[in-house]
Amino acid sequence: MKKTISVLLILLFAIQILFIGSFALEEKGANSSSADGEGELPAFFTLVGTPDLPPICNQGEVGCCASTAITYMQFTNAVSKYIREYEPEKTFEPSTGEMKYVFSPKWTYSLSGAGTAWVYNILVQQGCPTFDKSSFVLHPYDQHYMYHMAERTSKVDPSAIKWDIDANQMEQALNYRLSSYEQIWINNEYEVDGKIQITNTEKGQTLLTKIKQSLIDGNVVVTGGFSSAWAYVNVLAKKGNLAADRSEHALVYSRGSKSGGHQVCIVGYDDDIV
Repeated sequence: MKKTISVLLILLFAIQILFIGSFALEEKGANSSSADGEGELPAFFTLVGTPDLPPICNQGEVGCCASTAITYMQFTNAVSKYIREYEPEKTFEPSTGEMKYVFSPKWTYSLSGAGTAWVYNILVQQGCPTFDKSSFVLHPYDQHYMYHMAERTSKVDPSAIKWDIDANQMEQALNYRLSSYEQIWINNEYEVDGKIQITNTEKGQTLLTKIKQSLIDGNVVVTGGFSSAWAYVNVLAKKGNLAADRSEHALVYSRGSKSGGHQVCIVGYDDDIV
Protein backbone atom coordinates (compact mmCIF):
# COMPACT_ATOMS: atom_id res chain seq x y z
CA MET A 1 0.00 0.00 0.00
CA LYS A 2 1.32 3.41 -0.94
CA LYS A 3 1.38 6.12 1.70
CA THR A 4 1.14 9.87 1.38
CA ILE A 5 2.38 11.95 4.26
CA SER A 6 0.46 15.07 5.18
CA VAL A 7 2.38 17.21 7.64
CA LEU A 8 3.17 20.85 8.13
CA LEU A 9 6.49 21.48 6.41
CA ILE A 10 7.55 25.10 6.59
CA LEU A 11 10.13 26.46 4.18
CA LEU A 12 11.72 29.82 4.94
CA PHE A 13 13.97 31.26 2.27
CA ALA A 14 15.89 34.50 1.71
CA ILE A 15 15.86 35.25 5.40
CA GLN A 16 17.32 38.57 6.45
CA ILE A 17 17.00 38.54 10.24
CA LEU A 18 15.85 35.37 11.96
CA PHE A 19 16.80 33.71 15.23
CA ILE A 20 16.79 30.00 14.57
CA GLY A 21 18.45 28.50 17.61
CA SER A 22 21.48 26.26 17.72
CA PHE A 23 22.50 23.83 15.01
CA ALA A 24 24.56 21.80 17.46
CA LEU A 25 22.17 20.75 20.19
CA GLU A 26 22.85 18.44 23.08
CA GLU A 27 21.80 14.87 22.42
CA LYS A 28 19.39 14.35 25.29
CA GLY A 29 16.11 13.88 23.47
CA ALA A 30 13.21 16.21 22.95
CA ASN A 31 13.76 18.42 25.95
CA SER A 32 12.37 21.75 27.00
CA SER A 33 11.98 24.00 29.96
CA SER A 34 8.58 24.42 31.54
CA ALA A 35 6.48 27.27 30.20
CA ASP A 36 6.17 30.40 32.29
CA GLY A 37 2.41 30.38 32.03
CA GLU A 38 -0.48 28.42 30.61
CA GLY A 39 -0.41 28.31 26.83
CA GLU A 40 3.11 29.69 26.52
CA LEU A 41 5.78 27.89 24.57
CA PRO A 42 8.83 26.53 26.39
CA ALA A 43 11.98 28.68 26.38
CA PHE A 44 14.00 25.99 24.62
CA PHE A 45 13.37 22.76 22.76
CA THR A 46 15.27 20.23 20.65
CA LEU A 47 14.45 17.33 18.39
CA VAL A 48 18.00 16.00 18.67
CA GLY A 49 17.99 12.61 20.36
CA THR A 50 14.45 11.76 19.29
CA PRO A 51 13.95 8.49 17.36
CA ASP A 52 12.67 10.17 14.18
CA LEU A 53 15.60 12.53 13.59
CA PRO A 54 18.57 11.27 11.53
CA PRO A 55 22.12 12.19 12.59
CA ILE A 56 23.85 15.11 10.86
CA CYS A 57 25.27 14.16 7.47
CA ASN A 58 27.91 15.82 5.30
CA GLN A 59 27.00 16.90 1.74
CA GLY A 60 30.72 17.14 0.99
CA GLU A 61 31.50 18.40 -2.50
CA VAL A 62 27.98 17.87 -3.88
CA GLY A 63 25.79 20.99 -4.11
CA CYS A 64 22.75 19.23 -2.70
CA CYS A 65 21.98 21.33 0.39
CA ALA A 66 18.27 21.56 -0.51
CA SER A 67 17.89 17.81 -0.93
CA THR A 68 20.00 17.09 2.13
CA ALA A 69 17.89 19.39 4.32
CA ILE A 70 14.52 18.49 2.83
CA THR A 71 14.82 14.84 1.81
CA TYR A 72 17.40 13.40 4.18
CA MET A 73 16.39 15.26 7.35
CA GLN A 74 12.89 16.76 7.02
CA PHE A 75 11.16 14.08 4.93
CA THR A 76 12.81 11.22 6.84
CA ASN A 77 11.64 12.73 10.13
CA ALA A 78 8.09 13.17 8.78
CA VAL A 79 7.85 9.62 7.43
CA SER A 80 9.25 8.18 10.66
CA LYS A 81 6.60 10.04 12.65
CA TYR A 82 3.95 8.64 10.33
CA ILE A 83 5.24 5.08 10.66
CA ARG A 84 5.39 5.24 14.45
CA GLU A 85 1.77 6.44 14.57
CA TYR A 86 0.14 4.37 11.84
CA GLU A 87 2.46 1.38 11.37
CA PRO A 88 3.86 0.74 14.87
CA GLU A 89 4.67 -2.86 13.95
CA LYS A 90 7.19 -1.62 11.34
CA THR A 91 10.83 -1.08 12.32
CA PHE A 92 12.08 2.30 11.13
CA GLU A 93 14.87 3.94 13.15
CA PRO A 94 16.37 7.07 11.49
CA SER A 95 18.27 8.03 14.63
CA THR A 96 20.60 5.08 14.05
CA GLY A 97 21.81 6.66 10.80
CA GLU A 98 21.48 3.37 8.94
CA MET A 99 20.90 4.03 5.24
CA LYS A 100 17.82 1.81 5.10
CA TYR A 101 16.09 4.16 7.55
CA VAL A 102 16.77 7.52 5.86
CA PHE A 103 15.62 8.88 2.52
CA SER A 104 17.98 9.59 -0.33
CA PRO A 105 19.07 13.17 -1.10
CA LYS A 106 20.74 11.81 -4.24
CA TRP A 107 17.36 10.78 -5.62
CA THR A 108 15.74 14.19 -5.32
CA TYR A 109 18.95 16.03 -6.26
CA SER A 110 19.31 13.98 -9.45
CA LEU A 111 15.72 14.57 -10.50
CA SER A 112 15.26 18.15 -9.36
CA GLY A 113 18.65 19.83 -9.02
CA ALA A 114 19.08 22.50 -6.37
CA GLY A 115 15.67 24.15 -6.66
CA THR A 116 13.82 24.03 -3.34
CA ALA A 117 10.26 23.77 -4.64
CA TRP A 118 11.45 21.23 -7.20
CA VAL A 119 12.71 18.95 -4.41
CA TYR A 120 9.33 19.12 -2.70
CA ASN A 121 7.53 18.51 -5.99
CA ILE A 122 9.54 15.32 -6.56
CA LEU A 123 8.51 14.13 -3.09
CA VAL A 124 4.88 14.94 -3.89
CA GLN A 125 4.80 13.39 -7.36
CA GLN A 126 7.32 10.57 -7.19
CA GLY A 127 8.27 9.99 -3.58
CA CYS A 128 11.74 8.79 -2.69
CA PRO A 129 13.59 5.54 -1.96
CA THR A 130 15.82 5.10 1.05
CA PHE A 131 19.52 5.93 0.93
CA ASP A 132 20.59 2.29 0.64
CA LYS A 133 18.72 2.10 -2.68
CA SER A 134 20.09 5.36 -4.14
CA SER A 135 23.31 6.73 -2.69
CA PHE A 136 26.10 9.14 -3.46
CA VAL A 137 29.62 7.78 -3.39
CA LEU A 138 30.70 8.20 0.24
CA HIS A 139 34.19 9.13 1.34
CA PRO A 140 35.72 6.13 3.16
CA TYR A 141 36.91 8.16 6.15
CA ASP A 142 34.27 10.75 7.06
CA GLN A 143 31.40 9.58 4.82
CA HIS A 144 30.93 12.94 3.08
CA TYR A 145 29.27 12.84 -0.35
CA MET A 146 31.81 12.63 -3.17
CA TYR A 147 31.34 14.04 -6.67
CA HIS A 148 34.76 13.23 -8.11
CA MET A 149 36.57 9.92 -8.30
CA ALA A 150 38.76 9.23 -5.29
CA GLU A 151 41.72 8.13 -7.41
CA ARG A 152 41.31 10.94 -9.97
CA THR A 153 39.99 14.01 -8.21
CA SER A 154 39.76 15.94 -11.49
CA LYS A 155 37.32 13.41 -12.98
CA VAL A 156 33.62 13.22 -12.12
CA ASP A 157 32.54 9.82 -10.80
CA PRO A 158 29.83 8.52 -13.19
CA SER A 159 27.82 7.08 -10.30
CA ALA A 160 27.61 10.54 -8.71
CA ILE A 161 25.60 11.93 -11.60
CA LYS A 162 23.73 8.77 -12.67
CA TRP A 163 19.94 8.92 -12.45
CA ASP A 164 18.59 5.96 -10.48
CA ILE A 165 15.47 5.30 -12.53
CA ASP A 166 15.21 1.54 -12.92
CA ALA A 167 11.78 0.02 -12.38
CA ASN A 168 12.42 -1.26 -8.87
CA GLN A 169 13.65 2.09 -7.58
CA MET A 170 10.78 4.01 -9.15
CA GLU A 171 8.34 1.60 -7.54
CA GLN A 172 10.04 1.79 -4.15
CA ALA A 173 10.00 5.58 -4.29
CA LEU A 174 6.20 5.54 -4.50
CA ASN A 175 5.84 3.79 -1.15
CA TYR A 176 5.95 7.10 0.72
CA ARG A 177 5.14 10.46 -0.81
CA LEU A 178 4.51 13.96 0.44
CA SER A 179 0.92 15.14 0.10
CA SER A 180 1.48 18.82 0.89
CA TYR A 181 3.97 21.39 2.12
CA GLU A 182 3.93 25.03 3.08
CA GLN A 183 6.44 27.51 1.74
CA ILE A 184 6.83 30.89 3.46
CA TRP A 185 8.85 33.68 1.91
CA ILE A 186 10.45 36.39 4.00
CA ASN A 187 9.56 39.41 1.85
CA ASN A 188 8.48 43.02 2.20
CA GLU A 189 5.56 41.98 4.41
CA TYR A 190 8.17 41.77 7.17
CA GLU A 191 9.88 45.03 6.23
CA VAL A 192 10.07 48.04 8.56
CA ASP A 193 11.87 51.22 7.47
CA GLY A 194 13.49 49.38 4.58
CA LYS A 195 14.78 46.46 6.68
CA ILE A 196 13.38 43.01 7.30
CA GLN A 197 12.35 42.73 10.94
CA ILE A 198 11.43 39.39 12.47
CA THR A 199 12.20 39.31 16.17
CA ASN A 200 10.81 42.73 17.07
CA THR A 201 7.57 42.95 15.08
CA GLU A 202 4.18 41.37 15.73
CA LYS A 203 4.09 39.68 12.33
CA GLY A 204 7.60 38.34 12.83
CA GLN A 205 6.80 37.04 16.30
CA THR A 206 3.77 35.24 14.87
CA LEU A 207 6.06 33.52 12.38
CA LEU A 208 8.56 32.56 15.09
CA THR A 209 5.76 31.11 17.20
CA LYS A 210 4.64 29.04 14.22
CA ILE A 211 8.16 27.71 13.73
CA LYS A 212 8.53 26.86 17.42
CA GLN A 213 5.16 25.13 17.54
CA SER A 214 6.05 23.07 14.48
CA LEU A 215 9.22 21.90 16.21
CA ILE A 216 7.37 21.09 19.42
CA ASP A 217 4.90 19.08 17.32
CA GLY A 218 7.86 17.02 16.13
CA ASN A 219 8.44 18.57 12.70
CA VAL A 220 11.78 19.60 11.22
CA VAL A 221 11.71 23.09 9.67
CA VAL A 222 13.85 23.91 6.63
CA THR A 223 15.29 27.39 6.24
CA GLY A 224 17.60 29.06 3.76
CA GLY A 225 19.70 32.16 3.47
CA PHE A 226 23.03 33.56 2.44
CA SER A 227 25.63 31.80 4.53
CA SER A 228 28.42 34.29 3.87
CA ALA A 229 26.49 36.82 5.96
CA TRP A 230 25.38 34.60 8.84
CA ALA A 231 26.47 35.69 12.31
CA TYR A 232 27.15 33.19 15.09
CA VAL A 233 27.61 33.31 18.84
CA ASN A 234 29.22 30.86 21.23
CA VAL A 235 26.40 28.99 22.94
CA LEU A 236 27.97 28.68 26.38
CA ALA A 237 29.20 32.27 26.39
CA LYS A 238 25.63 33.37 25.73
CA LYS A 239 24.24 31.04 28.41
CA GLY A 240 22.45 28.70 26.06
CA ASN A 241 20.54 25.77 27.56
CA LEU A 242 21.37 23.16 24.95
CA ALA A 243 25.14 23.33 24.50
CA ALA A 244 27.05 20.08 24.87
CA ASP A 245 30.54 21.60 24.70
CA ARG A 246 32.34 24.88 24.24
CA SER A 247 32.74 24.47 20.50
CA GLU A 248 29.02 24.78 19.77
CA HIS A 249 27.65 27.91 18.15
CA ALA A 250 24.25 29.29 17.26
CA LEU A 251 23.33 31.25 14.16
CA VAL A 252 21.50 34.33 15.44
CA TYR A 253 20.98 36.55 12.41
CA SER A 254 21.89 37.33 8.82
CA ARG A 255 23.30 40.63 7.61
CA GLY A 256 21.47 40.17 4.32
CA SER A 257 24.32 39.64 1.82
CA LYS A 258 23.12 37.89 -1.33
CA SER A 259 25.94 35.41 -1.73
CA GLY A 260 26.54 31.86 -0.59
CA GLY A 261 22.95 30.61 -0.76
CA HIS A 262 22.53 27.62 1.52
CA GLN A 263 19.76 25.61 3.16
CA VAL A 264 19.78 24.01 6.58
CA CYS A 265 17.35 22.48 9.06
CA ILE A 266 15.99 23.99 12.24
CA VAL A 267 15.80 21.20 14.82
CA GLY A 268 15.56 23.27 17.99
CA TYR A 269 15.56 26.73 19.50
CA ASP A 270 16.78 28.50 22.61
CA ASP A 271 15.36 31.86 23.63
CA ASP A 272 18.27 32.46 26.00
CA ILE A 273 20.76 32.80 23.15
CA VAL A 274 20.66 36.43 22.10
